[in-house]
Amino acid sequence: MNLNRHEIPAIFSAFPILMRVVWAVKFGLYPRVAVIYKHLRSLQFRGKRILDLGSGDGQFLDPIVLSRPNSIAVVDISASNLNFTKLLFPMVETHVQDVEIFLKQADSSKYDYVQCISTLQYLENPQVIIDNIRRVLAHEGRLLLYVPLNQFQEFFLYRWVFDRFSNYETRMNRKRIFSLGEIHQYLEIAGFEIESFTPTYGWFGRWSHELLSIGTILGSQSNLLLKLTGLIWLFHFIWVILILNILEYAFPPTESERFNGAVFVVKAGFTPGLK
Repeated sequence: MNLNRHEIPAIFSAFPILMRVVWAVKFGLYPRVAVIYKHLRSLQFRGKRILDLGSGDGQFLDPIVLSRPNSIAVVDISASNLNFTKLLFPMVETHVQDVEIFLKQADSSKYDYVQCISTLQYLENPQVIIDNIRRVLAHEGRLLLYVPLNQFQEFFLYRWVFDRFSNYETRMNRKRIFSLGEIHQYLEIAGFEIESFTPTYGWFGRWSHELLSIGTILGSQSNLLLKLTGLIWLFHFIWVILILNILEYAFPPTESERFNGAVFVVKAGFTPGLK
């Protein structure tokens, strides 16, 4: 299983400050980023043992590092991602390894906090992953979990473009999109207690995501005409996307509405029989 086929371009290693510019842009373009940061700022990391599963470009490590934890272990299948993360945060311990294998080999109760952000949908055995996260967490340790949910579509053109052209999700070999009930079941079976749950990508966020994705999918194609079409699309709709995201922040979705993602903060409670 290849968790992360995304490779960080070499220019970011030469000029790491550019990645912080990218992170700032993500705040404007991806509603989930601000929601995840809000949760990270509410948690206490000083002196804690941290594990990040599928860390990507390392964006969500930044507030943790500033809090001076005892240790940070980072797992990702991409060596370039981890090399870049090490460049930004020299104190982290990196593991180029499949997440499921790493968790099965890790000692029980080794970590006080685990984060698994936009990773679970690419893994083969979500219940085994959640069970083993619980096993490696100390008693009353926390897991921050972000997952896409349900995938309600608003715009027919988005589904047509997504199905017809190569995109990030197909290249990453996404295994599934979860229902809210499935995630609740995984967490309950593993012995987690949900402390907070925040929906993301309500109506405004879904439209923003679909308009942005049409442009980025077309813009990432090798065909020059498609690439140009994608760039023109983004040029015309970027302000609409930003306004929709402002409305998403101002009027966040509630649990009673349709939404396409969720952030969970859960606490390790009782110890069930684990795999």
